[in-house]
Amino acid sequence: MYTNGILDVERRARECFKLEDRIEKLESEVARNNDNLERVCDLLLQENRGLGTKKFIYYKGDDNSKGKLIGIGSKREGASTLYPYGVE
Repeated sequence: MYTNGILDVERRARECFKLEDRIEKLESEVARNNDNLERVCDLLLQENRGLGTKKFIYYKGDDNSKGKLIGIGSKREGASTLYPYGVE
């Protein structure tokens, strides 16, 4: 009985290490995907600066927020500088 308990604990410990490794890989992949998304958003902002149409992108915000939809354009009509702002 005692040996079975030790074997069970050892098995669970191995499973935990496998799960921790998998979580680290997933976190790394999510961070890489977020970086790629930020680059795409930056490219969209650069490409759409000269257009008069209203475009939107998804901005992730900080680590704890869900993110929000961002309008690409100017808050004021006729403004020469375009900057993103939150859409309410």
